[in-house]
Amino acid sequence: MKPTKKRKPRKRKPEAPKNLGGRPTEYDPRIHPKIVRELCKTYGSIDKTACKILGVSIPTFYSWKKSHPEFLAALREGKELYDSDKVESTCLRMALGYERDNKRTETLKDGTKKEITFTNYYAPSIEAIKFWLRNRSPQRWPDNRNISATGEVGLNIGLTDADLGALGRKELEQLKRILSKVAKSQAT
Repeated sequence: MKPTKKRKPRKRKPEAPKNLGGRPTEYDPRIHPKIVRELCKTYGSIDKTACKILGVSIPTFYSWKKSHPEFLAALREGKELYDSDKVESTCLRMALGYERDNKRTETLKDGTKKEITFTNYYAPSIEAIKFWLRNRSPQRWPDNRNISATGEVGLNIGLTDADLGALGRKELEQLKRILSKVAKSQAT
């Protein structure tokens, strides 16, 4: 037998990430988060609308949300900015009432057209007022009132222990039903 030489271990090349197949992503971390943030901030875009504008399918959009945290953060930030900016101001405007200038074109009897400018007044909305106050100052304007009552409700029917002992089983059941009805009616 021949003596075996010790071989030096080969240096292996670092493994490249495996190709999972499919087309390479179009996602660009420098561009797409900015675009989606501005879309949501300016137009209040929902996911389907953002997909159409970005030119990607809904599954791709959701995949980007899962695999790119900066994209998801930009999306949420844009939606939050839109809500706080547009929706809050609209709710306040509805709560206070507002005026709006409108234009309408009318055809006169002689066939000429005349543009008329007029102002519509929109009265304050009670629901918007309630919503605004409950969310703005919940301590002063709670959504529900917690009312509690303590104490005893008593009813004296003038029966002694001896009288109760003389009653039969049916009479006691009947008396129990009557007393529970009386107690319920006094509670309400």
